[in-house]
Amino acid sequence: MVASLSLGTLLLTSSALSGVGIFSAFVSAVILWGCVELSYYLGKIAGTHTMPCPPQTPLWSRFKLALGTSIWHELLVLGLGFILIVLLYNATNAVGLYTYMVLWLMRWSAKLNLFFGVPNFNTSWIPERLAYISTYIKTGTITPFFFITIVCASTVVYQLLAKSNNVSLEYSLIFMMPAVLLILAILEHLFMLVPFQDLKMWNRVFNSKS
Repeated sequence: MVASLSLGTLLLTSSALSGVGIFSAFVSAVILWGCVELSYYLGKIAGTHTMPCPPQTPLWSRFKLALGTSIWHELLVLGLGFILIVLLYNATNAVGLYTYMVLWLMRWSAKLNLFFGVPNFNTSWIPERLAYISTYIKTGTITPFFFITIVCASTVVYQLLAKSNNVSLEYSLIFMMPAVLLILAILEHLFMLVPFQDLKMWNRVFNSKS
């Protein structure tokens, strides 16, 4: 229901160039994405494979098994993405589409980098019902794909910020807000390179014990 309301708001604000309209579309896209992610982590829409990865599984076989753990969810993400492209591609206020695209592509980038290997990643936050997905995450040296991801994402940030120049303040928000979100996604990727104790940080925030 929340996802439907968010999608409806994106349609209603697709022609709004006011600050309120643009901000509403941005928030609606984030909420829509949150509903999509929640459907996975609650185990409602996941995949066909729910078993840990067998040891010494070859790369391609491991990829197919890993994809099977979330195939239905990936198709949901893909389907919603195409719906938003069709509905908002020529919209005056396309911030919702850009926001969803940033979250969508950077999520796939993060998952692929985790599959290929990163030096640091904390799996303790993964729900128990999805604990098997941690066996598909590889920790170790980074691969060239990580640098390709960062370069491509940084290029898109530059393009979005460039588009936000020499236009009205309201119109610039359509490009600036997804750019800021993309910068945060790049920062999240960089956290995979350092032994960042995020669990301890959140434990302090919520005053809980490790």
